[in-house]
Amino acid sequence: MRRIIVWQERWRTRGRVAHCVLAAAVGTSLALVSCAPSLHTQGVRYYEEQQYDQAVAAFVSELQRDSSNAEVWRDLGVTLSRMNDPRALVALERALALTPDDGATIYALGSYYEDRQQYDKALDYYRRYVEFGFLSAAASDMEDRLEYLVQKAFEAEAQAAVQNEKALTTTSLPDSTIAVLNFTNMGKNSALDPLQKGLADMVITDLSKVKALRVVERARLQQLVEEIGFGSSGLVDEASAPRVGRLVGARTIVKGSYLDLDSKTLRLDAGTANTIAGSFVKSDEVTGSLEQFFRMEKQLVLAIIDDLGIRLTQEERRQVMEIPTESMLAFLAYSKGLDAADKGDYNQAYASFEQATKIDPGFGMAQQQMTRVDRLSRGMRVRPRLEMYFRMVRSRYSSLRQLQAVGRRVYAGYLSSLNARKAVQEATGEEGFGSVKLDVIIPIPPP
Repeated sequence: MRRIIVWQERWRTRGRVAHCVLAAAVGTSLALVSCAPSLHTQGVRYYEEQQYDQAVAAFVSELQRDSSNAEVWRDLGVTLSRMNDPRALVALERALALTPDDGATIYALGSYYEDRQQYDKALDYYRRYVEFGFLSAAASDMEDRLEYLVQKAFEAEAQAAVQNEKALTTTSLPDSTIAVLNFTNMGKNSALDPLQKGLADMVITDLSKVKALRVVERARLQQLVEEIGFGSSGLVDEASAPRVGRLVGARTIVKGSYLDLDSKTLRLDAGTANTIAGSFVKSDEVTGSLEQFFRMEKQLVLAIIDDLGIRLTQEERRQVMEIPTESMLAFLAYSKGLDAADKGDYNQAYASFEQATKIDPGFGMAQQQMTRVDRLSRGMRVRPRLEMYFRMVRSRYSSLRQLQAVGRRVYAGYLSSLNARKAVQEATGEEGFGSVKLDVIIPIPPP
């Protein structure tokens, strides 16, 4: 059985792009499919040359001939988006309606919204791409971009909350919403400063295991407190805590501190602020040695949960009492990584989280943060590569559609060889190359 090898050659002719496909049966035959460029193909070429007006004209002419061609609608939308033309969204949505599972169109819509800083909608489409499970080189890059855009969405959300603060109401805030502010180091040992964020992060992790609570993400809260002027330290005083709760949409705010009583003894304190009433209720303090730090944190979390009037199930209590690491050195390195990540220094953050995992290889939270900041770092830079990938996909699809449309008549003959036969000539009585009609089926896989 012979295999047919198909390849494409492309060249310019008087300013237009001509496409031809050569198909060779392995060993003895050679066939040529000649074809003229379609308007879609011309439009793609104009787009690549940044001649956007000509590209739009070509796509529109093609759609006048066949308005059901999803690829043309998609490429029209991409071109209009590049021109910052609001009609781009109409074209892209039409393309998606025609082919809901087209990865290139889904990406194009996500890109459209990202360019306009509508990050929530961009995230919806990028997540849709990942959830579809497309097996392509873009999948991993898309996940990296998702991580980065989540961070950008938090920034945009914080800016919008501050700008619209006067319009915010607190009466509808659910009782279950809670946010944990960074703890304050009330002592003189500056070496313990990193615990301000690390301790808050551990409390957030534990409270998130309680089904009755909806805990605000630490990264989201960090963006908010920076936006209202508390800096990257994220330290908020008791008087400002209710305002933070109102802006972030949390009915309850946890505010805590710690104090080194001597070189070996530490005291942890925490309290809850009610966003609506503006009141602050202090929880029980916990005192112990540095070696008991992680168990002290668990006691503090249980005290906060009791103050909220929540009764834990046995499974919830078991999960809350899980200790992520027994090493204070590993936890300090982890806490430094959180601070570096908040400042956008992802290389330093990665190094700190990596150090934490080297000190304690079983420190799962540090492993997770390593993955997160690695994705953030790559996600900042990956957009040009995604654009290049999907530009190649669009160009390839245009060429394949061209082949599907014209691959019907093949002019063929046999090259001389030891086993050469002249089937075409024998059937037609012709010499040299003869003409046969074939049905050429070219499957197009999803991107």
